[in-house]
Amino acid sequence: MSEVLNEILNVQGLTVEYPGFTLGPCSFSMKRGEILAAAGESGSGKTTLARALSRLLEEEAAVAGEVVIAGSSLYEKKEEEVHGSDGTVFHRLSEFGRMAESLHEAESSLGKR
Repeated sequence: MSEVLNEILNVQGLTVEYPGFTLGPCSFSMKRGEILAAAGESGSGKTTLARALSRLLEEEAAVAGEVVIAGSSLYEKKEEEVHGSDGTVFHRLSEFGRMAESLHEAESSLGKR
């Protein structure tokens, strides 16, 4: 398998800005079969990174850089094309609520086809 096909995640210069907080720039890649974990102090941006990779950021967040998943640019896709394809586990139940809401919307749209 070629190196390009083996790479499932490529993040280049990802920056997320909220009022009073900036994450990044972050650059990393992940190959098929690898597991990605984020570790750091409280408030260092782990949840922000996971939310950026899942396109679950708050509306006031400004995002720059490039996130390519399986050869497709994450932020160039329509939101409905993104959700349901990730496997993010959050450490707060409030994040789970947003994910459950997205999953419910995805299930509803599938039923309409």
